[in-house]
Amino acid sequence: MSAGAVYALPGGQFLQSQPQATHGLGQPPVGAQQAANQFFWGAPGTALGKAKQYEKAPLIPKRRGLLHVVPHVVLPPLVFASSYYCWSFVDRLFYWWVAYAVSGGYLLTSLVLLLYNASAGKRPRPWLAYASAWLVVATAAGWYFGNGNFGLVSDFVTFKGMATYVNVNPSKEKGDGFADAGQVYFAFGVRIDESRAMMFKNTEKFCVAPIVELLDEEGQPVTGALSSGDMDGHVGETGAIDWWAVGINCCDDGFKCGDVGSPARSGLRILDTTERQFYEFAVHQFTAKYHIPSAHPLFFHWVMDPLGTVNGYMLQAQINWHTAVSYSVLLAVFFGVIARLSIDGMEP
Repeated sequence: MSAGAVYALPGGQFLQSQPQATHGLGQPPVGAQQAANQFFWGAPGTALGKAKQYEKAPLIPKRRGLLHVVPHVVLPPLVFASSYYCWSFVDRLFYWWVAYAVSGGYLLTSLVLLLYNASAGKRPRPWLAYASAWLVVATAAGWYFGNGNFGLVSDFVTFKGMATYVNVNPSKEKGDGFADAGQVYFAFGVRIDESRAMMFKNTEKFCVAPIVELLDEEGQPVTGALSSGDMDGHVGETGAIDWWAVGINCCDDGFKCGDVGSPARSGLRILDTTERQFYEFAVHQFTAKYHIPSAHPLFFHWVMDPLGTVNGYMLQAQINWHTAVSYSVLLAVFFGVIARLSIDGMEP
């Protein structure tokens, strides 16, 4: 189409072409199309032929709620509670595999989540890593605290499986006939001879004192402090002393172990085999000093209420579990809020 030519269009209309204006520099004209041409040639006052640089619009982060945080607040306490319970309360004699299976399942789940997150390529999911870390931490914490709490449960179960004897007279009964004794209620007039307490020291002080029957001439129990001669003639029909009250670090100024000084005349059997050997050393010292044999020594904590003490073991174990689970919920909420702010940012 040449400049200034007239062309006929259908419908009786005519079109005349306009010449293209230039100003000698090879640039398009400046006029009505200036705004559009600035995109290619630059605004007035800029270098010719240089494309204008436009800033990118800022990315607006996607708003996220709190619903996705809920599983990460609920999951850690559940894992901790179940792991703690299995390691603490499940019978390890017949169901020893339960705690290992539960803990192993949690650790395996954590490993699977980590591998899946690593295979996500350039877009790993931080919340998956967070969940994996909490699975490991909660499982390990449940194992640690559960094993510590298992001592109370084990003592409760052990005492419930042992025999209970009532009205036992140490002056007439030898220790070999009560090897299965767990809880013992002694006869009227039985007490601890605090004046003959003995101690064996091995870092700790392991204290022992004989449990004897002491009655006056009228058949009433001897009260008050015993003198060094009260022991004479009260060894009993057995000719030996097999019954002992024991304790740790409680005989620096007389025998003050357990419920000594109260009306108690009952005892709970010592279950710790490590402590037992040190108590036996103290008994050896006693027999060497007083020349009184002790062929089958039995060691007891002197308590007012053996049955209540045993039931208290399980009650304390349950309190420990509930307390630990409560703290785990608070920690999960605390770290969940921190993770929400750190991973998702401040936007709600």
